Amino acid sequence: MNDSSAGRGWDSRFVAGATMIICAVLTGCRSKTDTAEPPPVEIPPLEYQTRQFIGSALSGPSLAGTLPPDLTPADALAVRCTLTYYETLPYLDLPPLGTEARMIGAMRGDQAILPNPILTTTVQYVHEENAGEVLSRLEKLAGDRSVLVNEFEGALFQGACVVLVGQSLTGMPTSLEGEAHRRVAFTLSRDADDQLDFAVIIDQVALPPARKAVGDDIDPYQAEYAQFILQREFIVLDTPPTVGGGPVALLVPSPLPGFEGGGFAAVLRIDPAPTDGPETVEHGAIVERCIAAIAVERAAALEAARRLQDSELEVRQVGEALRSLQLDRLHRRTLVFLTTTTGAHLAEDLALIIDEETLRLFAEAIVTGAEQSDAPLDEEGGLGWILERGAYTFLVERSSDETISPSELGLLLKHTGQAGQFPSVIEDALLVAHTSDEFHDRIIEENRIFLEDHNISARVRAFDWLAAQQLEPADYDPLGEAPARRAALTADHALRVELERARRALEAEQ
Repeated sequence: MNDSSAGRGWDSRFVAGATMIICAVLTGCRSKTDTAEPPPVEIPPLEYQTRQFIGSALSGPSLAGTLPPDLTPADALAVRCTLTYYETLPYLDLPPLGTEARMIGAMRGDQAILPNPILTTTVQYVHEENAGEVLSRLEKLAGDRSVLVNEFEGALFQGACVVLVGQSLTGMPTSLEGEAHRRVAFTLSRDADDQLDFAVIIDQVALPPARKAVGDDIDPYQAEYAQFILQREFIVLDTPPTVGGGPVALLVPSPLPGFEGGGFAAVLRIDPAPTDGPETVEHGAIVERCIAAIAVERAAALEAARRLQDSELEVRQVGEALRSLQLDRLHRRTLVFLTTTTGAHLAEDLALIIDEETLRLFAEAIVTGAEQSDAPLDEEGGLGWILERGAYTFLVERSSDETISPSELGLLLKHTGQAGQFPSVIEDALLVAHTSDEFHDRIIEENRIFLEDHNISARVRAFDWLAAQQLEPADYDPLGEAPARRAALTADHALRVELERARRALEAEQ
């Protein structure tokens, strides 16, 4: 990231040669004489950008979070990436990138396709424990026919993401729509629990009709250019770099026609903030530039949203999320991200366990249910309630027509207790609830009613569910005698009434 990036939120330039992972090579002409100097290593013209924003590798930029005002350089991890181009990329017997993937997905237009072999089979990922030995072998085999083409230094805060993007300047033939540009991005994000996500995105991109200037449209997170993506592959690695664990490397053969044989080694490392010496000063300067870049980008995003009323913005965000779910062929990845970030706990559990066909039906049911609903979007419910309501509706319908699997029924009972044994009870609660909290309160009351049931199994299931919520009545034993059970329930009801009266009195005073 150079100094200009702080003013524009971007670091963008030409390099007569290379991006971080799109790799290529002109084989070059050797001299006919042994004494002549070999020609310089030639690399294809590519452009690249770097970007930092609040968000994650899966979400892209988000307006929901901000950097704390009291950040110090010590709060930021140091991110370094070097790109070395090799005129001939030697073959090394290493596992392909696909074996390291936690998530893999691919799309062509609006259709899901099998992941193409560019990332999954030809790119190789080198773990930190092997990186030093592998890179030494690579240097020996390549001799002096390599060039260091790019060095990146950045800072990674909690809740932030670093993106390094590269795109070919010239088009390449495709089987889709004539020529397209090849674009590749590394994305590295850090969540609030200091967990890292490392993803690789590769696109075939049709050039927009009115491209303003070089560098204007090579960002994979720019939604306005989404219609130009002809084909995309997305991989999240299961083993991202560890902080202070040494470098990892990706070896990428050239994907560009006419430049076969060469490739890049992208070497990435993440370290804690330095604590002394000249590196501390340098890291502090990098942190300042990154904070400025994030602030500029956030200000621009806020200005774009300024004219929207809060409710209108919420509707738009929900609409965009549902549209992404409707068009996204990677339903599991999309659903897991949406449910975890909105607190839709049943929907999250469901998205993680069901098979691919059921997952597709679930995603379609959520979108259809939202489109057919006549109720206005409740500002307190939002997308989380749409997802959660869709999950309950989906399971209730499968329970009613007896297509629900044992694991799906287990999820329903986990989240609703004894009430989940009765689809009509869940349906009634869904009709009256406008938010997840309202629905949960209704389910709590239904399980309290089951504590009075004559059926021992019903009482036990309801009690166990309430106990898991830490809401079980004191001194109540579902296997106890009826008079003792009634006495415990009467005392519990009286206590809850008194607590509610005290809560309302406190609110009135405030």
